[in-house]
Amino acid sequence: MADLTYRRNRELIRLLSQLRWSPERLAKEVNEAVGSQQAINSTTPYHWRDRGRVPREPYGRVVCEVLSRATGTPVAYEQLWQRRDGVGPRSLDIPLVEAAWTPEAALAALSLAAERVVSLHKPGDVLSTAALHTAGRRWADPSVRPPAGEGRLRIGEPQLADLRLTVRSKARVDAAYGGGLVRDPLREEARFALQLLQYGRYDPETGARLYAAAADLARLAGWASFDCGEHAAAQRFLLAGLRLAHVSGDRALGARILGCLGVQATYIADAGDAVALLASAIEGGGEELPPAERALLYGRLARARAGLGDAEAARTAADQGFAALAGAGPGSGAEEDAAELHGLVGETLLLISDPEAAAGHLDRAVAELGPARARSRALLLVRLAEARLRLGRAEEAGRAAEQARALDVGMRSPRVTAALAEYRRRVARTPGADRPAPSVPAARRTTR
Repeated sequence: MADLTYRRNRELIRLLSQLRWSPERLAKEVNEAVGSQQAINSTTPYHWRDRGRVPREPYGRVVCEVLSRATGTPVAYEQLWQRRDGVGPRSLDIPLVEAAWTPEAALAALSLAAERVVSLHKPGDVLSTAALHTAGRRWADPSVRPPAGEGRLRIGEPQLADLRLTVRSKARVDAAYGGGLVRDPLREEARFALQLLQYGRYDPETGARLYAAAADLARLAGWASFDCGEHAAAQRFLLAGLRLAHVSGDRALGARILGCLGVQATYIADAGDAVALLASAIEGGGEELPPAERALLYGRLARARAGLGDAEAARTAADQGFAALAGAGPGSGAEEDAAELHGLVGETLLLISDPEAAAGHLDRAVAELGPARARSRALLLVRLAEARLRLGRAEEAGRAAEQARALDVGMRSPRVTAALAEYRRRVARTPGADRPAPSVPAARRTTR
């Protein structure tokens, strides 16, 4: 005869008691995380608590995330639920920042980011700036030696080359056509990289290269999510990438990822948070940073400082960027790296109310960026249109905006679409479009 005895979930009872939450309160928090279309009934958590029911996905994992945030301590999936298929507990569902910076936590973070079990669009899903500052402080600490893989899949240079090729090819598509084309494929590739890490057989030296390749893949997945406006998902990929880079010992890669978090902070948080993250990236990358990457980090730092209204510090960072770029020398992509830096400096000058100088830098940037970096060119054309509008050159502004619209038609980048929509609102607020448009913080929100 079947055992029909209900088994109460004692761990869930303990956590709810600690928080002084009713099951209805838990339902409310879960619904805020998943959104109205996936909302649960207010009585559903009673079944989890009193009858030992295991929630279907995504709710089991969401409950762990909600309770982790509320208690301030990691709540693992296996603390609350057991898998129905009898295979065993799921991977740890731990907060991305508070956990120790170990290889195990890096894999758990990548699993959480890649397992697209819930749409993360609610404001509460975005990690706090305090959590990001913690990552900014800890990522450059001495790393542990990458572990050897003891699985059955033999990993060598061919598999590493495949991962690197995936990143390069998807990065080209992302830069030319926008993150919307590569976001979902990159999530699948992240799951593939996770399986290689978990089930592969490799020595520590190969492991370091494998962790680095997975980190770069997570970085690109996060950047594509950011371009699509999926900021919580972007944070999770970028922080997972930062942990993977930490394990690999690749400080330049870690700096590059932290720089992406700094750009995102410019977009969704306070400019001061962006300054802190970007400064940490420059300092932590140290001499391992290639000159061109250091130059672009300084350009992003200049823009963030301009967002704070610190014109002198912004100009200093811009000068440091050009000085770093001078040390890069000629090479593949050198001209477009220089164009990107001129674009960043142009945005910086636009923020500190110097549209004439901004237009000069932006003109040069859009002239030198080719089809391979069409998204950056489209965003800078919008900034150029704003600069010209402020200078009273409405006809020239309209031409720049029209070029950006033409590029937007051929790509899937919500950032470009949003930048153009904001520009149209600016024009609508400018009677006759024959006087400089007012300064709007949106100039720093359409970031690259």
